[in-house]
Amino acid sequence: MIPSHETVGELIDRAAASGLAVRLVQEGSGEHSPMVDRAVHRVVQESLTNASKHAPGAEVTVTVSYLDDHVLVRIVDTGATRPLPTAIPSTGRGLAGLTERVRLVGGTLTAKPRATDPRGDGGGFEVCARIPRTGGRPEPEVPVESATADERATVRRNAQRGLITVIAAPVVLGAVVGVVALGYYLLVGYNSILRPSAYDQLRLGQSVAEVEEVLPAMQMVDAPSDKLPEADDWSCRFYRPDAPFSTNYAYRLCFADGVLVAKDIVQTGSVEPTEEGTPR
Repeated sequence: MIPSHETVGELIDRAAASGLAVRLVQEGSGEHSPMVDRAVHRVVQESLTNASKHAPGAEVTVTVSYLDDHVLVRIVDTGATRPLPTAIPSTGRGLAGLTERVRLVGGTLTAKPRATDPRGDGGGFEVCARIPRTGGRPEPEVPVESATADERATVRRNAQRGLITVIAAPVVLGAVVGVVALGYYLLVGYNSILRPSAYDQLRLGQSVAEVEEVLPAMQMVDAPSDKLPEADDWSCRFYRPDAPFSTNYAYRLCFADGVLVAKDIVQTGSVEPTEEGTPR
């Protein structure tokens, strides 16, 4: 991890300690914005990384000149003196990103191989960046109190979202279950209607097959809790005379040995039904 607020000198010392033959030349001094300082550091850091990868054994010279209105950064290596361990392709993304970073602070960057003179001197690679001293916009300092208040506000908002989720999730789930249950109740309710005229036509002793010809497709799912007495061998079914919520009684049909043995009107509400099957 790169230490925060690391100077260029400290960066050079760290690179030298890792085995890179590098030296620093500083010319002049002066104040400049934090963004410029970080841009200079990044130019040197990326250039040293490239030199260590693509020019093993090279000697590197880093020159940082603080001029009147700009900072000139020049990194020169003498070229590889040892073969590369493996072929390392150069994508150019590092230099492209570096060029963009320098541009954002109002500077320019060039990177190119150094020319070799007829005597064979020179060679290697050179990176040069020219950055205005006042480049970029200074980042506003955030007071500690303000940062702490922002953190508290963030924690409070997150807690409120969590509380809303905890409360809302069961409510939404309950609403969905309620809608599904109501829909199923109405579906069965409207498909378990045995009209009074059909009920009146049923006669004790009729076979199950005869009775089922007039029965609806479904039976009541909310059969009356106060049922009439029935024998152990009876099989009873319950039907409603009309749409759900419209009556306070139901029909009970009981079968035994394949025939209808009982037909009754059963109370489902607080008002007792009449013998004819209508509330009093």
